[in-house]
Amino acid sequence: MAIWIVLISAVMFFGSIVLAWFLIVKMPTDYFASDRSIVRTFRTNHPVAGAFLIVCRNLFGLLLVVCGIIMLFTPGQGVLFIFLGLMLIDFPGKKRLIRRMLTWRNTLNVINRIRRQANQPPLEPPAALQDGQ
Repeated sequence: MAIWIVLISAVMFFGSIVLAWFLIVKMPTDYFASDRSIVRTFRTNHPVAGAFLIVCRNLFGLLLVVCGIIMLFTPGQGVLFIFLGLMLIDFPGKKRLIRRMLTWRNTLNVINRIRRQANQPPLEPPAALQDGQ
């Protein structure tokens, strides 16, 4: 039984590192700076497929948040996964919460360091952070 717990913890730890790295590297540079939404455009052109995409994205985001909460107590990138999950979920006040989280513990600096290691340009901060608000 203990071997399974160790194995699952190791898979979660290394899997979380790889998944977080992949999501951060693939993020567009203006993700935080602009209000454009690929999902919104897709939903306008294909309403049924767009609704399905939104449901899938929210479920995946919720899964990342739950995994992040679990990783707060087990090996893994808990805070980073909670942040990535919240970025995917649609809810009122999301932009304000993400802006606040970007100032917490230099989150944007950590994300940009990961992008720099992958030879990707840094993410542009939201206008509120650029203005010092």
